[in-house]
Amino acid sequence: MKKYSFTATLIYLFCLAGALWLAVSFTGWGNTPESILAVSTLKKMTFSGYPIPTMLTALSGILPFGSHEFAMSVFNAVLIALTLVMIFTTTAELAADATIGVCAVVCFAAFQTTTVTLRSIVPAAWTILFIVLIFSAAMNYFKSKDFRSILLLCFVSGAALFHSGFLFVLGLASSCRLIADCFSRRKNIFFIFTALLLLLIMTTSLIFQLFREPLYINWSIS
Repeated sequence: MKKYSFTATLIYLFCLAGALWLAVSFTGWGNTPESILAVSTLKKMTFSGYPIPTMLTALSGILPFGSHEFAMSVFNAVLIALTLVMIFTTTAELAADATIGVCAVVCFAAFQTTTVTLRSIVPAAWTILFIVLIFSAAMNYFKSKDFRSILLLCFVSGAALFHSGFLFVLGLASSCRLIADCFSRRKNIFFIFTALLLLLIMTTSLIFQLFREPLYINWSIS
């Protein structure tokens, strides 16, 4: 990881600059109207309500962003840049070649979903980041047997529970696989209980979001 830190820093800065250039300061396309209205009213736009992006964007009101639209665009830009760095480091570590990592970053950045995420105000950037974090943590554990990867997996699983049920199942399944490997080795049992406690804390801290008032939009009114 350390030997790729300079390249990863350059990728982050370059991708962040490009993402900020694409960021919108107005209500764009897709699910943008629902997202902004949910942020403004703190109501949930889905069953779970995407609590993390909603609350963080609402808190952006104390910062000089000018509008919730631009604040969420900036968050999306930072998340996409972080995602590309994670893709680079994971791919470069697996292939033992920084060039392969850069190629993976270019392919992902050129993917249409990536640019659409930046041109609309939707929680998709969080979804992409969660998926990459789960994959990176799992790959890092099986490559280096770093037990901190289990902590990261449980943290992401708890955070993703009320973001997407699919992500929670994916993260929880990966966590269980890694924990089972720990038990089989009879090593670092302390990390297992710490990881489970972290998962419980993340889950219970977000469960109250389910009781927020739902957001209703009557699109038939013109």
